[in-house]
Amino acid sequence: MAVIEDNALTGVKGIRAYTNLVKNKGAISVSGGQGNTGMILKVRDNDDITNVAGGTISVSGNRNIGMRVDLGSVVTDNATGGSPKAINDGSINVGNGEQNIAMSANNSEASGIKAIATNNGAINFVGTAYKAIGLFAQDGAEIVNNATGKITGPTTGGLNETLGMVIQGKSSS
Repeated sequence: MAVIEDNALTGVKGIRAYTNLVKNKGAISVSGGQGNTGMILKVRDNDDITNVAGGTISVSGNRNIGMRVDLGSVVTDNATGGSPKAINDGSINVGNGEQNIAMSANNSEASGIKAIATNNGAINFVGTAYKAIGLFAQDGAEIVNNATGKITGPTTGGLNETLGMVIQGKSSS
């Protein structure tokens, strides 16, 4: 499921998800191959995508992502822009693969606008997860694991160099 800006469509023609409209209410399976994403939002506005309570995203294979939100650059009908959000109220299961990520947030602006990934549900590491990450932010984006959010894994075995939350700073160039 993807909502991705298009540089040719700006202003009132801009691609938007708006709020509370793009939802996973069932099951999404991201497996095989690499570089695949279950739900992605890339816009420069206060839009969101949500994995609702009861929704499940399962991630396996290599270098795949359950939910991803990127701050885009295209000006929409909201000229001031805003912070896009990926929200997990359901379950994201990560396992049986290498370098998979449950939720990822990328990019920010000096104005304070940034991509935000919020976990209110469950991120579960299952099976064998090698170098996996629960919540990942880079380039000034924000990750939030709310009080209701849980990141869990097996008590023995299965996890190898796996991290719950990772923040990679914005590089200056």
